Amino acid sequence: MSLSKNLSKISYRVITLLVVILFAGVFLSIFYSNTYIDSHLFSFNFLFGDVQNAGRKGGVGPVLFSTLIVVFIAIIPTVIISIISGHFLYGLQRKNPLLYKVLDVFTYILAAVPSVVMGLFGNVLFVHKLGLGFSLLSGGITLSFMILPLTIKVVERSFANIDIDIKTSAASLGLSERNTFFKVLLPCAKSGIISAIIIGVGRALSETAALLFTSGYVTRSPESVLDSGRVLSVHIFELVMNVPGGDLMAKKSVTILFVFVLLFNYFALKIMKGKSHESSF
Repeated sequence: MSLSKNLSKISYRVITLLVVILFAGVFLSIFYSNTYIDSHLFSFNFLFGDVQNAGRKGGVGPVLFSTLIVVFIAIIPTVIISIISGHFLYGLQRKNPLLYKVLDVFTYILAAVPSVVMGLFGNVLFVHKLGLGFSLLSGGITLSFMILPLTIKVVERSFANIDIDIKTSAASLGLSERNTFFKVLLPCAKSGIISAIIIGVGRALSETAALLFTSGYVTRSPESVLDSGRVLSVHIFELVMNVPGGDLMAKKSVTILFVFVLLFNYFALKIMKGKSHESSF
């Protein structure tokens, strides 16, 4: 028995090491295997300057601003709905297993819907039917619909993984369902919720097809959420596919996107570890 446990631990560590080496190789190749990285990559003018000459010159300031707005619009409702739906599905699994299985299948089906299809759905519903037009709001809501199925399942599993003794203790103390949820279950499930946020942000930052149909691709800085705007992934796509001579700026934009995702994951994990450390005392 101990031999099998040792083998599983060794296998886990080897796989983890290989994954780390793989991602480190990708990271280093982005930075050093191409000659496009220069001293002006993280300069103020590039990060906050306007897009010029169809993206061949200038910076990515309006693109970064539009990206942050779209991600914020997508994540806020996603977190709230995921917590509510995840807790509902967790309770439904015990009360009505048949209905839970049906909803579970539909959740996985929605998670497998291609982004192009979801983009067309957002284009029909939000851009035209609701009259929001090609806007950051349309893109953000569409992204929220895209990442909801996955984040709901992550949050649901975090509720299900809570120790049964904690739930029993809360019930024995006579806590109401509301107090049990907010003061016991929600703090215990915070690591899963943060994981869902990380997954959602990663998916939102990498999405291109859905935003082409909903948020548009103009390069000016948006004045409101009802303005059209180009996010970073769409900017990279546009430079590579439709702008001759835009490869250099596309590669720089890829590096910015990669660093942004890394920094977000790093700070999210730091917050999660900090909260876990506080709860242990």
